[in-house]
Amino acid sequence: MAREASRHIAIWIDFHQAILLAFEAEPFDRSILHKPGEGCSQYHVDAQQYPSIQQYYKAVLSHLQSQDEILILGPGRAKRQLCQRIEQHRNLKGKVVGIHQAPKLAEVELVFPTSEVWRSDKAHEIQVESPSL
Repeated sequence: MAREASRHIAIWIDFHQAILLAFEAEPFDRSILHKPGEGCSQYHVDAQQYPSIQQYYKAVLSHLQSQDEILILGPGRAKRQLCQRIEQHRNLKGKVVGIHQAPKLAEVELVFPTSEVWRSDKAHEIQVESPSL
């Protein structure tokens, strides 16, 4: 049976919108700097299109796959609430590798190092929280 390639998914989320950046993770043997449009897919979920917050989060979750490793970024509570929903999802539980405080999406440049820990080029400015609930 062929193993599906894993992806790294970075989700920047607040109560108005979610931006998902999906990067193929194979091979994972060197540091690569990714910017939107370079080797990644980008998805946008607008909260105004959904009548409830539950449907908004469900729309975000619809872009995730069981082999994904997920990094959640954002300015407030939405990132924590999304993490809770991911942990309740049978196929996604345990897939969150980190949660970062990031007030603005434009300030975040993602780097995928050789270790499993994702870092920002401004890591000293971003408070890292444990994904545990």
